[in-house]
This record gives sequence, structure tokens and C-alpha cells, in this order.
Amino acid sequence: MLLKLESLQKLLKDKTAVIEYVISDSAVHIFKLTNKKLSWKVIPMDKNLLENNIDALHSSLSNYSLIHRQEKKAYRQYTLKAYWFYQQLLKPVLDSNSSINNLVIITDGILGHLPFESFLTMPAPQSLSDYHRLAYLIKDYNVSYNYSAAIWKENEEALRAGNNGQMLAMAANYKFSLDSSKFNLRLPTDRWMRSGLVPLPGARKEVQGLEDKYQGFFAFDSIATEKVVKGKASEYAILHFAMHGILNENRPMLSSLAFTEDGDSIESGFLQAHEISKMELKADLVVLSACETGYGRFEKGNGIASLARSFMYAGVPSMVVSLWQVNDFATSKVMKYFYKNLSEGMFKDEALRNAKLRYVESANGVLAHPAFWSPFIQIGTTKPVQIKTKGGSYLSLFFVGLAVVALGTLLYKSAKKAA
Repeated sequence: MLLKLESLQKLLKDKTAVIEYVISDSAVHIFKLTNKKLSWKVIPMDKNLLENNIDALHSSLSNYSLIHRQEKKAYRQYTLKAYWFYQQLLKPVLDSNSSINNLVIITDGILGHLPFESFLTMPAPQSLSDYHRLAYLIKDYNVSYNYSAAIWKENEEALRAGNNGQMLAMAANYKFSLDSSKFNLRLPTDRWMRSGLVPLPGARKEVQGLEDKYQGFFAFDSIATEKVVKGKASEYAILHFAMHGILNENRPMLSSLAFTEDGDSIESGFLQAHEISKMELKADLVVLSACETGYGRFEKGNGIASLARSFMYAGVPSMVVSLWQVNDFATSKVMKYFYKNLSEGMFKDEALRNAKLRYVESANGVLAHPAFWSPFIQIGTTKPVQIKTKGGSYLSLFFVGLAVVALGTLLYKSAKKAA
């Protein structure tokens, strides 16, 4: 599809820049688009060097064992790479004097495995320092991601209608077991995958917290199944899955979300990416509060092949996904703050940014490391989403009502003065 520059610029809000990367064997091409200007920078760089640095930063962010056991080494590895990426890939196109505060990042290749908000805008002291004080990019910008400019435009222009304005949230239980006669009917690969699924106590707490505040369908234990989600998902505005995500690097379309095992004779309990892509969803937002739901293999012309990409095929314009195996406790905290921000009318990228910053402020010691708060990224349109609260109305409409009352009072006083 041929895109006209003007049509993209008309959709861009003030203070927003789309930054797209194209990687060649010897350079990184960086395109920056605002509603007023298009610029292009070429950064000479060997592709192998870039990919090695991507692997190194991703490893420094996702290796919890190193972070806990070798704090000084972990700190040095992360801070050096995080600042290097900012210098190479963002500083050349970010004007410190500009008014830009929203970044829409379109990556290329395995660059999509990194959360840009964890980049450091200033060098960190190389003696072990407080993670709270580091100059994270997220302190300066709201950051969201997209697979391409065409998909970004499509999501921005999409009109969502037909859902019930409520939330479907599910927390799988991996302690449920079948009798051997049923379990042995499962494929060997399914039995092997399920045997490695550890309990997620924070997942249940996370969904219970949502159930306390918002309207919808909240499923636990034997109800949190693949059969139930296939029957109900098309009705809801927000889909929230607190469960394990299983990455199949060799065959990305076999990556899956792991639901509670219920012994169903048709559904395996693993909702695979190819199945998701065929669903007809009306949701405004899908949150995959699971492990490695945004991480996958790069496919030329298709972006990162992942569970998240499959939800876009199913018609969902916005997602929150993870780039590595997430920490149960930190995830629960970040999600709690994220939904609170959404319910107050924030744009999705701002809501997630504020949730992460609030988590960092409250975290103790090494728990403020970006390994705990930066795996979640927001992909797609950043537009606010309405959430029905337990009170029975949209919280955003409550604020509109307050504004109407205030305006009416002002007009009444003005009329009284004129009289």
C-alpha cells in the first residue's frame, strides 16, 4: 500500500514523532516524522555489531540470576549498553530543544526485542549506583511501538464499535491436574510444555484486583480455559490474560497462551498464535500479562512474528505485551497502576509510562532495575480506552458530567450578574 506523507502527518498530534529504523548490512537508517517535517539520518554500523549489542542488552535486562547474584557486573553491563543505544539510535534524531514528548517507535529486525524506554540518556556512574536515579528515556518521553507506518495509520483511523465496554480478565491455574486417562490423550509436546508451567500466585491477585474495580467477566481456575475465551472474547472491550506465554522460536505461529487444563476433547489448553489470528475480536486493548508475548522471530515484511502480532490480525488496534519472562510481583504492581491510569482517561502510552515510573519510585533496591518494569511495551494506537467501573458507568463519562455541571454553574452565575 502506497502511503502519502501528508496523510500520515495529518494523524500526528503535536509533540509526537514517529521514528522508524531500517537496518542494512553496513548502516542503520533512521527516519523521523513529525506533523511538520520528515528527516533522515544514516548511522554507519556493521549489522553484526548491532545484533551483538542487541543480544547483550536484552540479556542484561532479562537475566534475573545475574542481577541478584552479581550486582556490580549486572549494573555495568546494563548501563553501558543502555547508554550506547541511546547515543547511536536516538540522540542523532532527538533535538534536545524540541517540544517532542511522545515517541512512536517502528523497529526493524531483532531491534524489536528491546524496550527503548530503558535506554539511558546520560552516562551512568560506573560504581554501583541507585537504579532509581538513572536517566531512563522513560523519564522524558511517552513511548509506544508499531509494526509499520501503514499499520500505525490503520490503527489510528480505526473506529471501534460493538463491544460491551467491559473487561474479560483470566488468570490460569497450573496446579489443576487431570486423571491419567485424559492427560495421556494429550500430544506429547503439550504434556511436556504443561509439565514446566510453574504457578503464578501474582496472576490471581492481579485479576482479583481488576475484578474489585471494573465490570466484566473474571475467570480463575477451572473457568480460565481456552474454550471459555474462544466463546466470550469477541464481546469485550479489554482482554487481559494473566498467564504463561510460550514462545516457539522456530515456528512463531505455534507460540501460545497457556490456559488452565480442563481435559476438553477439542481444545488443548494452549491458545496458539495461528488460532488467535483467525478470531474476530472487537476489543480496543489486549493486555498479555504473560512471559515473552511480544518477543518472536523476525520475518521480512511482517515484523516480529509473535502472539501480539496475531492479535492485530484478529482486529485489535492496541496491545500491551512482554519482551522477556516477567517477574510475577513487579507485573502485578505495574498492571494495577496501569489500569488506574487508564480509568482516569490517560492515553495508553502515558498510562503505562506513569505506571512504570510509579513502580520504580516504590521499588526497593535492585527491584528498581529495568528488568522488572521495562519488559512491558505498548503496541498500536495510544488512544484512551473507556473502562466500565463497578459503579456501572464509564469513569470518563463521570468526568464529562462534572465538566457539564461546572459549565452550567458558570453560565448561571454569568446570567445572574447580567440580570
